[in-house]
Amino acid sequence: DAGLHHFKGGTFLKGNKFGGYQQSSFVDNYALLKPLFKLYTSVLTALECKLGLQKACLHEAQVSRMANDLTQSTSNMGVVKQMCRVCKLDSEFEVEVKLEELRNLWDQDLERIALSECKKLYDALEFKNGRDKREWMVRHIQFSTTCSLLGKWLASSSSESPSEICKILSAACTNAQMGIRAMDGVNDDLQEKQQDLSVMLCNAYFNLAQFCDRQYRAILKEQTSPQWQARQRLLAYTDKQLELLATKKKGSGRSSADKEFLHYKAMATRFHEEDQKVAMTMDTNKHSFLSQSVSYYESTLVTANLHDNEVVFRICQLWFENSDEIQYAMEKLIDKVPTHKFLCLMYQIGSRLGPSKRGTVSFESLVSKLLTKMCFDHPHHTLPHMFAFCNAGRGKDGTERDSKSNAGYAVDTTKVLAAKAILQRVRKKNSQLIDQYVRMVDSYIQLAVLPVSKNEDEAVVPNMPRSVKELRDLEHVPILTSKVDVDETCQYQAGHFACFSCFQPELKLVGGINAPKLVTAIDSNGKKHMQLAKSGNDDLRQDAVMQQLFNLVNHLLSACAKTRKRQLGLQTYNVVPLTPAAGLVEWVQDSIPLMKYLVGESGKSSGAHRRLRPQDWTYNQCLRYLYKEQNSRPAAKRETFGRICKNFQPVMHHFFLEHFPNTSEWFQRRLAYTRSIAASSMVGYVVGLGDRHPSNILIHATTAEVIHIDLGIAFEQGRVLKIPETVPFRLTRDVVDGMGVSGVEGTMRRCSEEVMDVLRANKDLILTIVGVFIHDPLYKWALSPVKNLLAQMDESDDFGNLQNLSSGLEFTSKDSNISNADAERAIMKVKEKLEGLEYGERKSVQGQVQHLLREAQDPENLSLLYCGWGPWL
Repeated sequence: DAGLHHFKGGTFLKGNKFGGYQQSSFVDNYALLKPLFKLYTSVLTALECKLGLQKACLHEAQVSRMANDLTQSTSNMGVVKQMCRVCKLDSEFEVEVKLEELRNLWDQDLERIALSECKKLYDALEFKNGRDKREWMVRHIQFSTTCSLLGKWLASSSSESPSEICKILSAACTNAQMGIRAMDGVNDDLQEKQQDLSVMLCNAYFNLAQFCDRQYRAILKEQTSPQWQARQRLLAYTDKQLELLATKKKGSGRSSADKEFLHYKAMATRFHEEDQKVAMTMDTNKHSFLSQSVSYYESTLVTANLHDNEVVFRICQLWFENSDEIQYAMEKLIDKVPTHKFLCLMYQIGSRLGPSKRGTVSFESLVSKLLTKMCFDHPHHTLPHMFAFCNAGRGKDGTERDSKSNAGYAVDTTKVLAAKAILQRVRKKNSQLIDQYVRMVDSYIQLAVLPVSKNEDEAVVPNMPRSVKELRDLEHVPILTSKVDVDETCQYQAGHFACFSCFQPELKLVGGINAPKLVTAIDSNGKKHMQLAKSGNDDLRQDAVMQQLFNLVNHLLSACAKTRKRQLGLQTYNVVPLTPAAGLVEWVQDSIPLMKYLVGESGKSSGAHRRLRPQDWTYNQCLRYLYKEQNSRPAAKRETFGRICKNFQPVMHHFFLEHFPNTSEWFQRRLAYTRSIAASSMVGYVVGLGDRHPSNILIHATTAEVIHIDLGIAFEQGRVLKIPETVPFRLTRDVVDGMGVSGVEGTMRRCSEEVMDVLRANKDLILTIVGVFIHDPLYKWALSPVKNLLAQMDESDDFGNLQNLSSGLEFTSKDSNISNADAERAIMKVKEKLEGLEYGERKSVQGQVQHLLREAQDPENLSLLYCGWGPWL
């Protein structure tokens, strides 16, 4: 009976407990649902359920509009309005129809009409009363929705004063709260709307917070503009003038000169007062909007989980930039907001640790307070980071004593002491937890710094230390590279995650200058987790930051219907820094480097090029030819590169023939490969990811998606290498060959445009995220001499022992002392890319993608690259 009631009521296809659908599912499957909508309305018509038919048509109009099918949405609204004229409806449904009609008008770019009609509805609902609690609840909900729409549209069109818009958006929040309170006395099926009302209130707070934030940014931008600076200089000049005028002795006031002087002085004083008033008003408004935006962002986080990532990043950015002004607001926020919402920024918050005095509220004390709460509530997501902060003084050998001469990283002892103080507080609450984490972290550091000897130029696999072999059954510690689900109740009871059981006693070496060790950890369920323990000149903190960024971009791509439908995203893996010079990387199972598949391992002929085209030049031949021209003129490089390409043909399409013999799977895997290339190329371009030689790109043997590793050169650092990188991303002939006969046309181009469209549409959020990351005081911006040299070395290069060449070089602490100007330059470059600016010319999404694809494949650009990058491969 309940199901039939919902069917006849027109709500069967809505996201209720009977249909069970989410709104995003409707939009994603809109093409499939259109016939179902028609069938549904036909059945309701046959049953003569007029009210149900009206609600079904209204719901179809909403879904059509969200799916951007405005023609169908307008048609459905016409049907609903016609039925409304025939059938007598209650006022509640009439308002719902009116609101949907307004949204439809706005989406059709009929903004003036939509605004005018929305103001009329706002005036009609503002003083409307209800006869009982249910009517009051409905009135508050509808008025809140109307206020939200009107406030957003007025802000978008800038057709009202900020104070009036703020008043309307505040009314949306107030009425949503009153609607939730009025619901307590309603005993019918409207109780199901409790979650919907929380969502509505969260959106209302978010709209208001964003508006206040935009006003704050606008004032900040104005105060940094040349016009404002000139005005301030004029104000200072007038100050001096008035001081000089005040020193002049007063005359009788009767002479013409005295009168002229007094008139001039009065005029100068009035102008000066007006200028001062403008400056003071702007400062007052700036502080007011700043505090309001933080307050409403806090309410957004407390109310629901809708905008967590966006809000947390913006709050932290405001906090880091205005720590003194909003410290009391932040103290209140830290007490009220659940700590799991800050986990995505654990590392960036922790990097601001510093000395704090008890009993005083300061930026450092608030950071310490927040981190302590996070460690208490979510220890398995925070403690590895805290141990990394505590181990900041450890050098390449893993000990404190050698940190100054060995690691070469600048060590802030105040941060180390603050981190240790937090761990001491956690130890008092759960000493067994901390003790087990200490043993786990120390074991991984031992493995990472384990020396590797050589026997006749071949690396000898070291034995696992006895203390590490004997490490067993840490019931409080998960596998550090595994994902632990966040428990919002902060309980983490037994069985919530698989804990560490033991290590397999065998180690493996996977090559590379720093000789990382492949270790296998076994959890309490018997599952094996392969991990890479690394130590050397690579700072894994930078890789961890880039993985954070990739995960957030994946969140944006999954929120867009077009990119979600194509399953566009970046393949990520866990990176756990343990010291500045050592850390742990999740080993991506069933993946191989492009270099290994195409060329084979060093000194062997197992690569696809030698197997499938033995008549072509070898990789080493091509390397030598291009290496000889490394210091030649561009024309000579271009000629040599052309000869190499004629004698070295691409073979990447054979990867899919060899791994996926089934026709359907072959097509799906090639499609997944092309999509992953498109997503990683566009995102890599925006963040300026460099050093994309074939050993730094893996391909998954079962999904065919690509995974990027070694992400230490980002934000255009590749452009300032000794031999600058001249392409935006890797799109060489072999990479394109894997896409099939269409190459970059079709799937690659279309997916690239969709990813770039999402990135550009979320420009402000991405700039906020990047701003928080790159202003991290522990993030190294310098491209040190060692990093510069090692970036253009490859273990497959056979012209000299590169490892011996770099053995005597060290990082110096000066390399990490980069001014704030470098970070600002990086943000400006990302902003230009997200605005479509290429060489001073603003391009559309399609034009920008076309330009990038052309640049990445241009033989002129490829011939100028470092030979170890393998531009012919």
